[in-house]
Amino acid sequence: MATETELSGKVVVITGASMGIGEAIAKVFADQGASVVLLSRDAARSEAARNRIRHSERTLALACDVRHREQIDQVIALTMSRFGRIDVWVNNAGHGILDSVAQVNMTLARDTFDTNFFGVLAAMQAVIPILQKQASGTIINVSSVAGHIPVPFLALYSATKFALNAVGKAARVELKSSGIHVMTVCPGYVRTDFGAKRPQGKGTEASEARFSPWHHGGARCPRGIFGLSEEEAGSRRPLDHAPDGQALPAFSGAGGVGDDENGAIGKLIRIAQIA
Repeated sequence: MATETELSGKVVVITGASMGIGEAIAKVFADQGASVVLLSRDAARSEAARNRIRHSERTLALACDVRHREQIDQVIALTMSRFGRIDVWVNNAGHGILDSVAQVNMTLARDTFDTNFFGVLAAMQAVIPILQKQASGTIINVSSVAGHIPVPFLALYSATKFALNAVGKAARVELKSSGIHVMTVCPGYVRTDFGAKRPQGKGTEASEARFSPWHHGGARCPRGIFGLSEEEAGSRRPLDHAPDGQALPAFSGAGGVGDDENGAIGKLIRIAQIA
């Protein structure tokens, strides 16, 4: 893993940083010496996460709803005023939606795309000019293995991640000559409160018996969901893949900060090439 000396002076902005993967990433960057800006729609929750990861002298917690470009522009201005630069932007904000294709509420479907996809696109468009001016920087888009393998009753969530993967891979090529590295990370199973907070529609009843372990945050893959038996899935956990072919082991954490038992976040930092 990169050392504190190597990351000292780096400035990292993370959306969706008040819990789960976002908070875990914020902690690892802060522990390694970076200055970190934690963003979430709820300022109080951002501040609570900031207190949990410590390093108050070089962290900042701000409210930002990525569905609104003006809020993204505002936090970028505040970050530049406080730290003078942005080296890494992590697009982690997102939420799921549990419903069938036949019955999904269109308002909830559009809201999911607004956060998971259009919010990421807006953030990228807002920060890219700064990184281009610096002729350096990294954008990390946190996607999902569901962006490679559609999950029944999570089809809309999967669709947002398929779209995010396409944009990330294209932007990686488009921006390489500008000195900007774009990375897409697709986590497998991660134990957080993510599933408990997602909207659940009317078409989910049929999913409960067959897919309940997946939908309620279980660490094991339900029978048949990826063409594997439950026993096979238990021994063949998905890996998180970066676009350059490197894999990240799945990691877990009950709410709050993940345990990162297999060093996934540390490897994410190394692959991001910011050290």
